[in-house]
Amino acid sequence: MITYDEAIHRVIDTVKVLPPVEETIENALGRVLAAPVRARWTVPPADNSAMDGFAMKGEELTAGSELQVVGFVPAGRPFSQAVSDGEAVRIMTGAPIPAGCDTVVPMEEAEVESDRIQLRKTPRLGQHIRRKGEEFEEGEPLLSPGTPLYAGEIALLATAGIASVQVYPRPRVALLATGDELVELGAPPGPGQIINSNTYLLTARLREEGCHVLPLGIARDNEQDLGVKIAAGLRLDVLITTGGVSVGDRDLVQDALRQHGFSQIFWKVKIKPGKPVLFGTCGDTTVFG
Repeated sequence: MITYDEAIHRVIDTVKVLPPVEETIENALGRVLAAPVRARWTVPPADNSAMDGFAMKGEELTAGSELQVVGFVPAGRPFSQAVSDGEAVRIMTGAPIPAGCDTVVPMEEAEVESDRIQLRKTPRLGQHIRRKGEEFEEGEPLLSPGTPLYAGEIALLATAGIASVQVYPRPRVALLATGDELVELGAPPGPGQIINSNTYLLTARLREEGCHVLPLGIARDNEQDLGVKIAAGLRLDVLITTGGVSVGDRDLVQDALRQHGFSQIFWKVKIKPGKPVLFGTCGDTTVFG
């Protein structure tokens, strides 16, 4: 019998990492990154406005300064000419900053009259401009292997131009409940019987962790039924059985597993409940009993 900590260490030392797969970012939510990711391009690609307002050269401007509005810059379209002292360009959020401009004044901080504006307050030089590369530069490391991919990471990948990533596949886990005393949910328990609730608990927890779960139902306490269902479970990455691994006359799981080449790593852990827990491998399948 081993301690709980020793059991955990043996499991970690035994379990093999599944080979990475390529996945589109639309389908990568909840997966774990298997390879480093670098930005494909610089974001923002150029200095751009963080506000709707007016772009201008901010040096020496004060509250009350007047400027001539000489054009308009929508988002996604660069301005074709340089802006001179005493001039301003109306600009939209996200639009590239025109040559000759280094400051943006929001719409609400300017008095507009025809093609001229008067500043309501003294602007701070460089205000309201998002600088080129402020988010990240081309080739910059963004995410490292082992990073879980949630909504924020997916958005970052899309922003960086990453359409697909290397991730670890979701483990395929077979669940097999054993025992003549079990009945499926929805069936009335007979004398001495109970509902097979463990399968629902384990299915929920495994799916919370991102696993694909295949419930195999209930195996009755006979070698034939148990052997057939165990064989089906061993086609997946992990097989988890509940019941049938203690020392009772009808605890048949270990014998059934050995018929399929089971290699035992440990049996019995100093915990209560759960002392007779079993762990090992059958070929490439990890087995918990």
